[in-house]
Amino acid sequence: MDGVRELRATRPEVEPALEPLRLSPPGRAAGDWDWSPDGAVAVASSNDVFLAQPSPDGSGFAEPAACLVGSERVVGLRFSPVGKRLAVVRKRSLLFLAEGPDVREVALPGEAAGQLAWSPDGRLLAVPFCEGDRVDLAVVAAPDGEVIWRTRTDAAEGQPEWVGSRLLFARSDRDALWYEWVVADLARGEEEVWLREEDRRGVWVGVRAAVSPTGSAFALTAPVDGWNHVVVCDLRTGQRRVPLPGEHEDYGHAADRPDFSPDGGRLVFSSSAGNLKERHIWLYDLERGTCEQLTREPGTQVNPVWSPDGRRLAYITCGPYHSAELAVVAVGDGSGEAPAERRLTRSMPAAWTREAVVVPRAVSFPSADGRTVHGDLFVPQGLDRSRRHPAIVYVHGGPIRQMRYGWHPMHAYAVFYAFNQLVLQHGYVVLSVDYRGSTGYGVEYERANYHSMAQGDLEDCVAAARHLASLPFVDARRIAIWGLSYGGYLTLACLCKRPDVFALGINIAGLWRVDQWAEWVAARHPGVGNVLAHRAGLGRFADDEAAFEASPANFVMGLKGPLLNLHGTEDESVDYAQLDRIVEDCVRHGKDFAALHYPGETHMFTKRETWQDAFTRMLRAFDRYLRPEPEDRPPAMI
Repeated sequence: MDGVRELRATRPEVEPALEPLRLSPPGRAAGDWDWSPDGAVAVASSNDVFLAQPSPDGSGFAEPAACLVGSERVVGLRFSPVGKRLAVVRKRSLLFLAEGPDVREVALPGEAAGQLAWSPDGRLLAVPFCEGDRVDLAVVAAPDGEVIWRTRTDAAEGQPEWVGSRLLFARSDRDALWYEWVVADLARGEEEVWLREEDRRGVWVGVRAAVSPTGSAFALTAPVDGWNHVVVCDLRTGQRRVPLPGEHEDYGHAADRPDFSPDGGRLVFSSSAGNLKERHIWLYDLERGTCEQLTREPGTQVNPVWSPDGRRLAYITCGPYHSAELAVVAVGDGSGEAPAERRLTRSMPAAWTREAVVVPRAVSFPSADGRTVHGDLFVPQGLDRSRRHPAIVYVHGGPIRQMRYGWHPMHAYAVFYAFNQLVLQHGYVVLSVDYRGSTGYGVEYERANYHSMAQGDLEDCVAAARHLASLPFVDARRIAIWGLSYGGYLTLACLCKRPDVFALGINIAGLWRVDQWAEWVAARHPGVGNVLAHRAGLGRFADDEAAFEASPANFVMGLKGPLLNLHGTEDESVDYAQLDRIVEDCVRHGKDFAALHYPGETHMFTKRETWQDAFTRMLRAFDRYLRPEPEDRPPAMI
């Protein structure tokens, strides 16, 4: 609300028109949060933790009250599944809170580095941490804080989950060449590798594992036959099963994961089976071995979560006419009838009617090397197709992302989808491109940017412009390109290496020098593999030519078109010094550019006024350089 991230809840049994319940303190940004076994909610906000207690009649919550105030940022928090103990992790300390005023604080072996996981009996807590250039995993006894077990390897360990009394976690290579999922029996001191993936091109560790409440099975997402699928691992039999094989992805987005039913007999997950540009919720019956599709609303349905009684699922839904909303679906009764889906929230502004929204059309086109590139074409309603119009190529970040049929469940891409809708209202044709390196089209497509960053993926963006130029209603001389993060990076690369294709580029928080960024990341996250640095030609299998090609800065002399750069000074994903280098190099070589920094802003800007300013400037730049005929364009960026 008004640029502040809030935590809210709603009750499925009430009408969706009622205002969702606010669980975070007013005016404070909500961070990590968790439910207690008795229904209270703890919310982290910067350095403090607030607790919202349910009302006696169950109709709402009391005003959130501070239960912990500190001078150091809260990294994470989790309630114990047994009792009322709350674990709170700061940078170098672990705090145990129980009923009453007492707080037990213990020192961590290093700096906290990831999610927490309580054992089912509430006696042990798994905590990833950094110590020097190592990323290890410790198991701490509550509440005295004694470290009873820890890893000591050259690899990085994290993403802990308890499977009964055993600990499941991911172990990954420092150069991002392999990862494996390991089950550790702490009592016996034994480890067993259940799944391992290795590829010289670099691998990303999949989404968080899901664990059966019975402690007998867990589910992972991993490449199978060239596609990312859910894999169910049965600890009793040692079997690994793929519920829904085929040429599709069982992967919603970066924060999505499968979920087991309360009785452990069923598993739900998001899949693109049937349409690679959409996601739907599927139900897998472990005993029967059957898989059925639960949701069918056009668009994307992700993040399924079971109700405690196992009769309903809550999930996030997006579509061509609405952004992310909360919905529920009743689990099928086996009759073969499609279960009813019901949206609980309706937060789209009244002005965003079905008539005002432009629905994308999936397109594909060849890149320079013949590889098929995927994208979404948006054509303004009522466009006069008898004449040629300006157009814009939108490049997503990541690069491990995929744009969807309609709004995206991730906040950043929902914001950009909305901005592209605004651009369409101004008469610009838009093509959103899923260049090589994107997810959603199989493992080979996602890893095709190995030693080809700002080369193959750049040519995919150029191919998007060529596809636009082939349309009879688009003017090839008036095509712009823009994006944030990796999208900003490819924008910079396109303007420097293929300067005659685009009339304008807008870079938000993109990479100018990949080597500089890789060093910055290594200093912030020591011991953690950097897949992009590896694919750029840095690291163990260094390729000097690929590394040189990967940095747009090495091609600044080729920059012709006007370039607008925007960056937040507190960017947590791309070092702000990238903007300094852009300014320095462009000034030295007399290039046409403008640069603007936003004090205190993060990678994905958080303040409403920042986006209002940025989008206004972007629209102004589009109008300034794309509307006039090329010979009438202004002489310089201002």
